[in-house]
Amino acid sequence: MGTNYDTAAVAAFIADFEALRLPRERWTHEAHLTAGLWYLWRAGHDGALLELRRRIRLHNQSVGTPNTDDSGYHETITQLYVDGIAAHAEACLDLGFDGALASLLASPLNDPKWPLNFYSRDELYSVQARREWLPSTAWERAAQPFIRAVQGSTIGMEVIRRWAKGLRQGAALLDLGCGPGSGRSDVLAERGAELYALDAAPTFVAAYQTRYPHARVRCETIEGSDRFDRHFDAVIAWGLLFLLPGESQRRLIERLAQSLTAGGRLLFTAPAKACAWFDLTTGQPSRSLGARAYAELLCAYGLVLQGEYDDDGDNHYYDARRP
Repeated sequence: MGTNYDTAAVAAFIADFEALRLPRERWTHEAHLTAGLWYLWRAGHDGALLELRRRIRLHNQSVGTPNTDDSGYHETITQLYVDGIAAHAEACLDLGFDGALASLLASPLNDPKWPLNFYSRDELYSVQARREWLPSTAWERAAQPFIRAVQGSTIGMEVIRRWAKGLRQGAALLDLGCGPGSGRSDVLAERGAELYALDAAPTFVAAYQTRYPHARVRCETIEGSDRFDRHFDAVIAWGLLFLLPGESQRRLIERLAQSLTAGGRLLFTAPAKACAWFDLTTGQPSRSLGARAYAELLCAYGLVLQGEYDDDGDNHYYDARRP
């Protein structure tokens, strides 16, 4: 793309890309970012991801680059950059497309090594990461500073305490993305819940198990877990859902709905506004689908949204129940 941020020049570039006239040497990292912003600006996050998946594969074929397990299209990198571009664009809406593109190309995302902030080289260039979305290990890298930072926090405890009053003594409860444990988890333990917990960060899992010796805790990715292959009376996902790509969020809500017993409860947090941003702890792109989309998903998967709440840390809660 060079340094021409004019919309007309970008439109001409996109026309060549879509018509499969773009030579291999013009499909640079900067060109990837430009195309990503172009489609996101016009088709939204999900539309952009679909377009890029299809068109990158077609472009690769047109220039003789095979889409295989060690060449061509890379699913994890594509999803990560679409999420990153969306988070960057969220802060640049008032600049218009040209200004947003200039800002994007001056940002850390224009470094091809940017994904290595969230993955090891072996993880990022694995066959699995190329074929499908691979969850990041960034939280394990940030685990110790995070544990120190949140020690003693009481944020959300009152909301959790009110919610937990609706649970029976000894209810089987899944703490999803449990972290190291917190005052919120203490409330659930004090309520007498039978605790099950999942987190992908080994340091968090060890800390949670130490804090709650009788809990059943596993170190697994949220997307890949079988969630103990059982049903639960309640599931809580605090500060988790918006860390996942949009498609993963939708699949997870469906699976959690299937994991609940009759009358089971699901409580999760995500901003009420549909928005994207960079996580303050890890720098990862984060995305809320927004209250309307979450309500529609819950209904589609057979859950009743009973209420929405806010806590003293401005976290927004969705309280759903399986009839």
